[in-house]
Amino acid sequence: MQEAVRIARSRGVKTLIDGAQAVGVFPVDVAAIDADFYTGSLHKWLMGPAGVGFLVVNRCQWAAYNPHWQPPHAKYGVVNAATRSELGTPNYVLRLGAAHSIQTLQRIGVAVIEAHLRQLTETLRRGLTTIPGVRNGGPDGWELSSSITTLQFDAADADACKDLVTQLRQRFSIVTKFRPEVCGVRVAVAAFNTIEEIERLLQALTILIPTIR
Repeated sequence: MQEAVRIARSRGVKTLIDGAQAVGVFPVDVAAIDADFYTGSLHKWLMGPAGVGFLVVNRCQWAAYNPHWQPPHAKYGVVNAATRSELGTPNYVLRLGAAHSIQTLQRIGVAVIEAHLRQLTETLRRGLTTIPGVRNGGPDGWELSSSITTLQFDAADADACKDLVTQLRQRFSIVTKFRPEVCGVRVAVAAFNTIEEIERLLQALTILIPTIR
């Protein structure tokens, strides 16, 4: 990623990286990536409240960053990117919730969370290879993915995928998501999930997939 940023900058191209699926799954060194902008949300792997996100603005962009065309502050002079991003009164409850979530994850340790998510994800993907009619729609290697696995099927259209999502929720209390752009079902494994839940999902798929073939 650093190399992509370097190439873009050498050609005068600004970079904005969506880190919503990275931060909270494994350690991310935003400074080392050195993108012009790095953004993400709190309600995904950081497990914070919905409706709040973050934007990191590289120092080299501060001078030109002024989305609301705010004039320099009379008292403080040139303000930073955070000040220029906000107008009016922010939602402090969301901020407090976000801070609490981040503090909790820091106490646990990002490395501990990554190891746990990797174990769960690899268990799921190995299990899929034993169930006829289903496959992992993305790369199997942890290094090339995150803790999201997209299930794709040998014989299933959009309606069948939607029905599978419904059956998993109603019969097994497993929440997944239909992905219409790839005609698949997304399984997102989070830090609070357990090996027992992964095994329950694999068992449910073994029961349900023959019914959609």
